[in-house]
Amino acid sequence: MQLSLSGSERFLAGFHDADPGVTSRAFARLPARMADCTFPSSYECLAAVVPSGPGTLVDLACGDGYLLALLAARRQAGLSLVGIDLSAGELAAARRRLGPAVLLHQARAQALPLADASADTVLCHMALMLLDDAPRVLEEVRRVLKPGGVFAVVVGGGAAASPAHEVVVSLLRQSRKLPEFESLRLGDSRLYAPDGIAELFGPAFGLPAIDDILLLRRSGPDGLWDWFSGLYNMAWLGPADRAAIGPRFVQEVAPLCNADGKMEHRVMLRRITARRGLD
Repeated sequence: MQLSLSGSERFLAGFHDADPGVTSRAFARLPARMADCTFPSSYECLAAVVPSGPGTLVDLACGDGYLLALLAARRQAGLSLVGIDLSAGELAAARRRLGPAVLLHQARAQALPLADASADTVLCHMALMLLDDAPRVLEEVRRVLKPGGVFAVVVGGGAAASPAHEVVVSLLRQSRKLPEFESLRLGDSRLYAPDGIAELFGPAFGLPAIDDILLLRRSGPDGLWDWFSGLYNMAWLGPADRAAIGPRFVQEVAPLCNADGKMEHRVMLRRITARRGLD
């Protein structure tokens, strides 16, 4: 399917075509602490908002279908599942995971191939803050939601205090982006702060509920690098810097680890929950 894409959309689609499942591999096994409760992962933080009973649920930027598979495993009577993603590679992986029962669409979030007021719930895991024209995306989500329908997303919550994160940031600053990525900007930075979230969601949904999520990962330098190596920033580097940054990270992080050779890495996310009015 041919879509007219912006530069950032072409990058995101190409990145995920080349490595389907990169997001679920990064987040599916990290326990998530939210509001004094522990969930198996940040995906379950989203699944928790899905009401029991029949309805239509849309996973926006569904990736390889991990969240949809969690919901399908509930065998919830009358729950119809729909996945939408820009990446053909991710959708192919989702189809292999989910089989024919889930409807999948390749589409832009700014032009959803869904009828007005056709969805009861829309979810989005770690993608909204990357998308072009966030206000337009929110308008589209509101359009496809039924009155009273719920839109819940997990987004990045800003950098957590972490020695490993500080090493990565330092190494990236010392590296050079490929020329074609010098001007690339992903998404809307307002989605990384509560005031910005309120500003963006207000026109379409009013003031949303915001819950902080804390992920903890404890591992050695190699395991931490496996996690960081999937960041978009790594794809922006030239070949020499890309080859060098991993070994340099491991070398610099090793002395910072505890006696068991491991350190704790904290990841901050937020769950945003909004509801379409009954107008």
